[in-house]
Amino acid sequence: MQKIYGNVQGIKASQIKQLQQLYEQNQPADRLITPEFAQGLATISQQICKGLR
Repeated sequence: MQKIYGNVQGIKASQIKQLQQLYEQNQPADRLITPEFAQGLATISQQICKGLR
């Protein structure tokens, strides 16, 4: 698994694992990201923001 860099204080281990899994996904060369990747990132971001309140 790839290491997630940055301030991860307060982020659950399960959320870090989800970010690592997203990081390891291959993206098509003709796109910046796929809609599925964007949705996954948005979902994890929302979970993290709710947990930090």
